[in-house]
Amino acid sequence: MSSDYRKLEIDEELQCLKERLKLEKISSTKIQHAVETLSIYMKHENWKSSLIILKEILHEIMPLNIYELFRLVKSVDDTANLIKDKKIIFSLGNTGSGKSTTIHFLLGSKMIKTEINGLNHIEPTEIKNVDLKRIVTAPFAKSIIRCITQVTVYFKDIDAYGQDSIILCDSPDFGDTNGPEVDIANGIAIVRAIRVCESVKPVLLISYTSIGDRYEGLKDLTYTLARLIQNTKDQIKAFSYIFTKYPKNEKETIHASLETINNTLSD
Repeated sequence: MSSDYRKLEIDEELQCLKERLKLEKISSTKIQHAVETLSIYMKHENWKSSLIILKEILHEIMPLNIYELFRLVKSVDDTANLIKDKKIIFSLGNTGSGKSTTIHFLLGSKMIKTEINGLNHIEPTEIKNVDLKRIVTAPFAKSIIRCITQVTVYFKDIDAYGQDSIILCDSPDFGDTNGPEVDIANGIAIVRAIRVCESVKPVLLISYTSIGDRYEGLKDLTYTLARLIQNTKDQIKAFSYIFTKYPKNEKETIHASLETINNTLSD
């Protein structure tokens, strides 16, 4: 394909975009500026910047990416089929609470201290369970896990009594920044997972670094759980809790901080 022909096709597509925006009466200042910027980038064959602008325009036109949502829901269905009628342990928590790292630790991965892009990190190595290779850890503020990921654990492999197995599920983080499509798909995933399993043991991970100076992080986490689960007071005893990243001198304050939250939830 000649460069002249390619340029002609691109110009036609750009003109089609402009006409479609006009037809749909989408003429905000932000979109107009984006289209003008796109024209300049395309004129100079700056394809990388053009792609970024096109994604921004798409997000303005279609805040909810239906195609991405359908793709994520499909992965939810696949996971639901794998855990149907099984006993599962469901890890829940905010970004950075250590859900993925904890699963690796509990299942025998060797953990080493390392540094990634200047950030301290506990990295799993010598991974024994094949399923664990899909459980990725990172020190960044953005979640790596985008959908529920299951790991089958056979008791004999971790020197536990019996021949049975259980499934550990790593879930995307509360308050994640991957967009509304991920939020919706994961809300569906949690509900479906609970419905199809034989039993569910929810484990909530709470990180010291996320609780906030006045426990606002703990409050937000409590409200999130209340929105997810009906009759929270009746179900709360079913939860187990793991507190992570607490300094030694703060470990004794955990109970007091929870009492404080309980007394101030109406604030």
